[in-house]
Amino acid sequence: MVPVLRNSLPCKLLFTLSLCMALNSADAANEKKATFDSPKETLRKAIFEKSDQIGCKTVSTTPQGGIKVDEELNGFIKLILDSLKTSSPEKMRPLFHKRMDVSKEQINTTFNRLNTIYRTPYEISIHSLWALNTVDGTPNGLSCEDGNITAYPLYGYPLQFGLWVQVMGQLELGRIYISLVPSDGRWNIGSFHSQQWTHDSKDFATWYEEGVKNARMGYPEAAFVKYDIASKLLNGGGFIDLPMQDNINDFRDKTFTKEAWQKRIQSILRDWDIGYSASMLVAGGGGILVRLKTKVEISLVDMQADCEKLARTLIKEPFHNYLQGVRCSYVLPREDPTKEGLLGGMFLKFSDLKPKQED
Repeated sequence: MVPVLRNSLPCKLLFTLSLCMALNSADAANEKKATFDSPKETLRKAIFEKSDQIGCKTVSTTPQGGIKVDEELNGFIKLILDSLKTSSPEKMRPLFHKRMDVSKEQINTTFNRLNTIYRTPYEISIHSLWALNTVDGTPNGLSCEDGNITAYPLYGYPLQFGLWVQVMGQLELGRIYISLVPSDGRWNIGSFHSQQWTHDSKDFATWYEEGVKNARMGYPEAAFVKYDIASKLLNGGGFIDLPMQDNINDFRDKTFTKEAWQKRIQSILRDWDIGYSASMLVAGGGGILVRLKTKVEISLVDMQADCEKLARTLIKEPFHNYLQGVRCSYVLPREDPTKEGLLGGMFLKFSDLKPKQED
């Protein structure tokens, strides 16, 4: 996927958890004057008491999933919901701001990930709709009226909207945050951020509680993974901040900082050179990701043998009983260990590794 930016900060892809596309702040600056000259004043006055009232206000939605405050905006939102319900790149692509240059392939990839996680058919509905009045187009965070949520507007738009869509799948629940910005005489999608709201049919609060339980049992390694999964489920991609995430991050970091976590895993896996380690979401729960430095390319057979040896080292640790498995990825010297390398890797479930027979 082509990397794009919001306020000069890179969007992040956390495994299959989060997909982010946004209008580049420099692109927004290029059309700053045109946008400021036409800030949808009538609509702004219908929502805010004064035009210079900076803030984030909730816009009421109807039971049918529409809004009454503006028919043009209502029609655009219906187009978005219909595109999501039908997983149609043809319907969705024209809705994005033209400066984003979003391709049909990118949208297809997005829908494929959504279908993999939530399994069609899934239900699409409006969870929340916020009007963001920045007055001068600055991207400073705005505290919203409901849920103690902070929304971050896109740069360059005095009036814009944050649409939070709920995805109710066969097993999982998700949220999609979409920025709606005016340009070229119509509304446009300025950002699109998808996040899982549940994993293994459990929300962030349940994952947090499992982390607390593992910590009390004396397994901080498993607790770190559970806390980190809870944090990932609350990741708003830089577009919205949820206050619970900071609290969960505090518990996680008191258990292990990310640096201390990697040192702990390295201390267990002394025979391997670990370039990066993290938690990961896997079928059935949480797992461990390790990216292993290798000086030369290795075959799939050697990779399988090496990863099995590594996994068997981990299952000697009692905390493994509360995790699902490990993914071994291999990176060459020229590659960044924080990213997936060309060699790829594999995931091994702890439960599939039968004890070896003693000689």
